Amino acid sequence: MLTPLQVHSFLITNLAVGDFLMGGYLMIIAVVDSYYRGNFILNDQFGRKSVLCKAFSPLSPASSAYWP
Repeated sequence: MLTPLQVHSFLITNLAVGDFLMGGYLMIIAVVDSYYRGNFILNDQFGRKSVLCKAFSPLSPASSAYWP
């Protein structure tokens, strides 16, 4: 049986991991945004099919999902 302190620690750790993942995801988006500034629409399909986008796209849902 888990004590309330163990449950609280698990939930805080869960939140911290989610925040860390979202921060990394947003940093990647910021770097790509600054790289394609002004001509993103010309490179839209290339960017969406890139290895970087495919590799890091699971970070957004993973950082906002509830992890029981």
